[in-house]
Amino acid sequence: MEGYTVQPGDTLSHIALKHGVSLRELKEANPQISDIDRIRIGQPVNIPKVHA
Repeated sequence: MEGYTVQPGDTLSHIALKHGVSLRELKEANPQISDIDRIRIGQPVNIPKVHA
């Protein structure tokens, strides 16, 4: 698992795309995020490892 800090303009979809994971995988790795449409700048997000 890799850490990422939400930047201005980020969405979970954008973060998932940028890191090569699906939105579903990103949501599963971040159960603390109850509303995927409401993330905050500076909020930590777990990025699952990409399986090659």
